[in-house]
Amino acid sequence: MASNDAVIYCRVSTKKQEQMGDGLCSQENMCRHYATWKGYNVTHVFGDSRSGRIAERPAMRDLLRYLQSKKAIGTVVVIDELSRLAREIDTHRELRRAIKKAGAILECPAQPLGEATHEKLQENIIMVMNEHWSDVVSARTKERQTARVMNGYWPFRAPIGYRHETVAGHQGKLLVRDEPFATYI
Repeated sequence: MASNDAVIYCRVSTKKQEQMGDGLCSQENMCRHYATWKGYNVTHVFGDSRSGRIAERPAMRDLLRYLQSKKAIGTVVVIDELSRLAREIDTHRELRRAIKKAGAILECPAQPLGEATHEKLQENIIMVMNEHWSDVVSARTKERQTARVMNGYWPFRAPIGYRHETVAGHQGKLLVRDEPFATYI
């Protein structure tokens, strides 16, 4: 590969976001714009719909294999923002090391990434904030799911003796007794 070649990595958290949102496409467009501005030739785009807390993702695995197979010295890996690479500090560091070991360079239009002490400090601060935000979102989701279950909503298939039913004054379907089965159960 020539030294001006680049690959793009995009990530959303879930299949639902991939199917219903525009996150992967938006990230790719931002990365392509950045690559054009920098004079890079984009050769491949890798996109995942997996949690940023884990390093083992299909497209990330493919990206690393691609870099290793091409002896990608100087190839640039473009990400839209640091949270697209990882949402956890350890995962971020693991992937950064793997990209560097493959001979590639990670770049991000939203954040300068370099070896200078102030650049490393900024990157680490952003990663701490990304992990914190991920923890906050996770805690809020669990709290809201617990509250919904306590209010009678049941996100799973109704157990025998119960059914889901729309009840006036409530959004969504509540879990209600299904007579006469509920009496026997």
